[in-house]
Amino acid sequence: MSESLELGEILLHTTRLEPGQLERARKRQAESRERLADILVDQGMLNADEVLGALAQQLDLPLRSTLTIEEIDDEYALKIPISYAKQLRMLPIGGDPDLGTVVVVASDPLAMAPLDDLRILFNGAEIMLELASDRVILTAI
Repeated sequence: MSESLELGEILLHTTRLEPGQLERARKRQAESRERLADILVDQGMLNADEVLGALAQQLDLPLRSTLTIEEIDDEYALKIPISYAKQLRMLPIGGDPDLGTVVVVASDPLAMAPLDDLRILFNGAEIMLELASDRVILTAI
């Protein structure tokens, strides 16, 4: 279902967002060039978790509601400075060296530059992205 839907349409189907609110947010987006998700949260129309769930659906990414210490491989997590992980709300939690993959949990799937940095740090590994809220990531860090 979500493959052909844009974020606003997914939010209309999966959250309490009303068509009039979406229209107002889109008008502001056209004027300000802000991201739709940011506008909806800033204006109090939705909370960050609702938007993150819709982004996960739109991008077909796993969404984590929790992240325990047991799920984090220190070999991966400790390769980046804690301040960097906190600032970007992004944490590598594991991977498979044989497959050349690294699992990264992030709150912003559209922040491409930090993901590119992680690819370089992990010798060109494929990033397997999972989403989680800022709160979940910061608690894990």
